[in-house]
Amino acid sequence: MRSLTESYIRTSEIPLGKSGVKQDSYIVCREVVLSTTLLPHSLIMEFTMSNRTPLTRNMLTKPFTFTVGGVDMVRSPMTEDEINSFGLTVDPRHHTFSEVWHQDVLESVEDGHPIFITGPSGTGKDYLGEAVAYIMGKPLILLSIKPDLDPNEWVGGTGLSGDGVGGTESVIEEGFLSKACKGYEIERNGKKITVGAVILVSDFDRATPRQAEVFRQAFEEKGRRYLTHPTTGDKLPIHDDTIFLLTANSGVDGDGGRGNVTSQLDTSIVNRCIGVLAPPPSAKFEREMVQLRYPQLDKAEVALLVKCLRSVRGAVHDAQLPLEISLRTANMVAKKSLRRKAKGMAWEKALREGFRVVSGFMHEADNRAMIEGALDPIIGSANITSGANV
Repeated sequence: MRSLTESYIRTSEIPLGKSGVKQDSYIVCREVVLSTTLLPHSLIMEFTMSNRTPLTRNMLTKPFTFTVGGVDMVRSPMTEDEINSFGLTVDPRHHTFSEVWHQDVLESVEDGHPIFITGPSGTGKDYLGEAVAYIMGKPLILLSIKPDLDPNEWVGGTGLSGDGVGGTESVIEEGFLSKACKGYEIERNGKKITVGAVILVSDFDRATPRQAEVFRQAFEEKGRRYLTHPTTGDKLPIHDDTIFLLTANSGVDGDGGRGNVTSQLDTSIVNRCIGVLAPPPSAKFEREMVQLRYPQLDKAEVALLVKCLRSVRGAVHDAQLPLEISLRTANMVAKKSLRRKAKGMAWEKALREGFRVVSGFMHEADNRAMIEGALDPIIGSANITSGANV
């Protein structure tokens, strides 16, 4: 293979949200196109964080390949404005993709099967789905399962429209799910390009049998996937690049006694999916996520918060209380603690007050004392040094 000096290099950028305190941060994609008589053109992406201007239509003329954690991904040519016009506006904070199950999801995306992510509440399952949609440049469509929702409305029905002579007539309509499954058209250089969406189905384990049945054929292999219109019986196409991500707090064997309200899923539907277990996050990942969300905290302050979080989680687990101490909890504690710190309170004391977001769930004094007891050895012996490597 030829050396880098014999190749040509082009740099482009993908916006990834906030980095540092105030500046927008972007992935810089360094495309190295290597010409050789033995191999076709190869595309290598190198990622670094930088402050840049978002990608424009002129820069995004076609899909390109990039690598996240050793997994090759394809980024669509949609601009951020186009993505947000079709789907939800995703908060593009960084995601480190550093846990094993994150890699499992990224690898499974390219396999083309629906991905069923199960794990305790607050482990970042839905947030990972948002991050996947963001880095791939795809519209995000969210369906949050509630048992009282009519699944026919997701796919389509009938409505009334003007007949042109002052009256009305019945017309066949598509639902938001069938529209999303077709993909979304954009135009580049006079050509139309269809981009498949990421369809995030949250709380899939709460789906009724009738709701789950909507997805039976949609979860087939590429080329065989479709939705069935409930009125006409027509097969509604699903674009090959459409990605289904399903999240659930329980698996086929239950939720480990955590008390979630779930339904028994049809195994023949689940069998069409790739299963990924999202366990409670590692301390490293929790520190990374807290640091990214709250860059005004130094490393030692972040480490202290996470140590307290994990100690409280262990105490709640040992007491067999039906409460998840999760990344959501860390976010709530950090916000409350930062308000106290902004008023001049020492970080240790601010954290103690911040953890009232947990003890506030408990009526029994003994349980509240248990939370305090989980904090005592950590906060009492902590020595905060700005910038400490912990």
